[in-house]
Amino acid sequence: MNRRKFLIGCGAGAALMATSRWRLMASPLLNAFQVAPDHTVVVVFLRGGCDGLQLVAPVNDRHYHQARPAALRVGEQQGYDLGSYKNTAFRLHPKAGGLKELFDAGDLAIVHGCGLQNGTRSHFDAMDLIERGLVKQQSLDSGWMARALEQMPTPGALPAVSATANLAQSMAGSLQAASMEHVARYRLTKELRSPALIQKLYANDPMLGPVAEQTLATLRFIETGLSKTQRKLLRQGLPGYPKNWPSRELSRSLQSVATLVKMGAGLRMVNVDYGGWDTHEHQENAFPQLVQGLSDSLTAFYHDMRAHHERLTVVVMTEFGRRVRANRSQGTDHGHGNWMLVLGGGVKGGKHYGKWPGLAPELLDKRVDLAVTTDYRQVLAEVLQQHQGVQQPRAVFPGLHPFRPLGFA
Repeated sequence: MNRRKFLIGCGAGAALMATSRWRLMASPLLNAFQVAPDHTVVVVFLRGGCDGLQLVAPVNDRHYHQARPAALRVGEQQGYDLGSYKNTAFRLHPKAGGLKELFDAGDLAIVHGCGLQNGTRSHFDAMDLIERGLVKQQSLDSGWMARALEQMPTPGALPAVSATANLAQSMAGSLQAASMEHVARYRLTKELRSPALIQKLYANDPMLGPVAEQTLATLRFIETGLSKTQRKLLRQGLPGYPKNWPSRELSRSLQSVATLVKMGAGLRMVNVDYGGWDTHEHQENAFPQLVQGLSDSLTAFYHDMRAHHERLTVVVMTEFGRRVRANRSQGTDHGHGNWMLVLGGGVKGGKHYGKWPGLAPELLDKRVDLAVTTDYRQVLAEVLQQHQGVQQPRAVFPGLHPFRPLGFA
């Protein structure tokens, strides 16, 4: 293989591709990966726009019951009681028993009225803005996680991982971020079996040489850190994690994350995707299964990480909510405000935070959507400041002013 073919195969990122379609954009090689016990933030992104009003339901609001058929809401005696907040009684979806357990244990906090304050209902625009840490379009190509990493020590082998086929946009611009779908399937591709060849190709390249060296060092770290038995277990599914269809995607990603943390990889920032939430039609069929996948997988991951709870924070978010009123296809259309969930040993959980906007028509955004009362960046900034030591959240989230911690961290 010649140098040009290798570059084309790797793409503009100049990274090595594994059979898991893993890609690393690395920092200069660190000697022996002297890993410190750093805090890990995992963002679980529910792509498609999760219907927050059916997962965390305001069950005593008459407007809620008037706007939806029984199949798309939670009744006052259904699901799991979350107590009252701002004179509204909330209950979790019946398939979210694991989330209820975490809430009752004081590890899970619910922040209401979160989202983008620009009113977009476009999946593409909303996800693009959120992953870049913005609320309006501007010339900034890097992601918010990449900018956050610049403000924290990252002595480990893998400071940032996107448990996805392609690097998450939130990590764009970072030279320390890797994409890795499944750690057990991590291998060099057939065409790139020779580390000596790779080193030779890039030995005299001042820009790509360090990337290649770091990539090979990370390969060795994963290869030597995972035994054949561990790889086999990961392929089959670790004990305690769900393996059924609605849980499989998220469960596998979280198993990889847990494995890397236990290996001492030095993870600081992690992105995990869980798709399928764009429920325009027959929401009653897909939504319960998705909720169960989220609840069961998160609960299994948190139990698996029990030795790391004080150094772990999980944020669950989505690009926007769904309309308050159901549509004619037994589904819900793109909305606006939603919740964010924050989980971890350092979280003041078992409580609600933020301003609940209410569902009366005059309180809705354009009289159709739950209003956004909390800039989503306030939640992320509080996590970074309290648990990652980021002292300049406005450098991570341009235009965030003022920064007001909500008190959950």
